[in-house]
Amino acid sequence: MFETGSDFTAIAKSLENSGGDASALLDKRFGAMVVSHNRVLYSNGVPGLRMESEEIPTGVKARITVEPGAEIRNPVHLCFGVLPKEGLQEILSEFDIGEGAKVRFVAHCTFPNAEHVRHVMDAKIRVGRGAEMDYAETHYHGPEGGVEVLPVARIHVEEGGVYRSQFKLIQGAAGVVKLDYQADLDKEAVCELDAKIYGKKNDRIVINESLRLNGEGAR
Repeated sequence: MFETGSDFTAIAKSLENSGGDASALLDKRFGAMVVSHNRVLYSNGVPGLRMESEEIPTGVKARITVEPGAEIRNPVHLCFGVLPKEGLQEILSEFDIGEGAKVRFVAHCTFPNAEHVRHVMDAKIRVGRGAEMDYAETHYHGPEGGVEVLPVARIHVEEGGVYRSQFKLIQGAAGVVKLDYQADLDKEAVCELDAKIYGKKNDRIVINESLRLNGEGAR
């Protein structure tokens, strides 16, 4: 799936402004999905990785599956953006990482013109037995701070699995950011959650992260 146009160009430019590599978006060796508000502009799977999406009035539903034993060598790029000054974007996502698989996601969220934008991310994540998933998310906001970012993640890491997450917002005004991450860890599972957000002036930042160490040796 590929839709050219000004939205794709603008999101690619914002991706580069936040330190990303826009050229990777159209490189067929990389899994990728690009979403502008509620439109999927581009989606590409690679062997072992399946990307499914459904456009809804307020955003997109996405299901991303990594087959058991698959090792996705190149990072998978996810780009979400709202370009107008106002809008609501809801990303309802499911990640299913099969047993023994390895994958790294690089996500960029851009709201360069925001004055009244609400971005809701609701993610359900399963990391299978002995699998590894890395998720690095970078935000690029405009100078007005007119963004409300509300990411929610419910994570289950099965026996011996590893989940690592990094959330970074250091460019532009943060606005309102409320992170709510909860992870359940089975035996010998590992979960690392890291957030780096620069707040200025009237920005409001709330971070709620919790790990439930349900199995022996979980950490």
